[in-house]
Amino acid sequence: RCDWSSDVCSSDLCIQAIKWIFKTMEEINSLTALIPSTNALATRLAEKVGMKFVCNKEKSFLKNGVYVDQYLYKINREDIKC
Repeated sequence: RCDWSSDVCSSDLCIQAIKWIFKTMEEINSLTALIPSTNALATRLAEKVGMKFVCNKEKSFLKNGVYVDQYLYKINREDIKC
């Protein structure tokens, strides 16, 4: 049973989805996530599932009339054991 408000549940589901993508789509070698710096939950989830921080895209996302940074995260096929 999964408590949808739980970080553990979210990360477990994401890990399973990442494994499924790499297992069923051989042409995909990496997955990326571009996360607004204001979204701390998504940043934490990306790190929890094993994604690595790649770079900061400064003032690249418009939120409520203000440009904020975005964080680029990446995970490679070899980082996951399918």
